Amino acid sequence: MTELDFEYLDYLDEHKIPVCVVLTKIDKINTLSRLKAFNEMSIVVQQRHQSGFTQLKPEVLGCSSHSGEGINEI
Repeated sequence: MTELDFEYLDYLDEHKIPVCVVLTKIDKINTLSRLKAFNEMSIVVQQRHQSGFTQLKPEVLGCSSHSGEGINEI
C-alpha cells in the first residue's frame, strides 16, 4: 500500500465509510506469490484495524475479472 492509500483509509474511517481491501488481478501471479501477497496485506490490515480503524474489515479479499475468481465473495 502506498502513502496515498493510507491517507484514503484515514479519510474513509473518519467519515465512517466501511472498507474492505481487495487484491485484484490475482490470476496474474502464481500460488506462492499470491499467498505471500495475502499474508503481507493481512498483516497491514490487522495492524491498522488494531490501531483504531473501526471501518476497516479484517478480511482481505482477492479477485480476477479475467477468470471470475473471487467476484462472488466481493
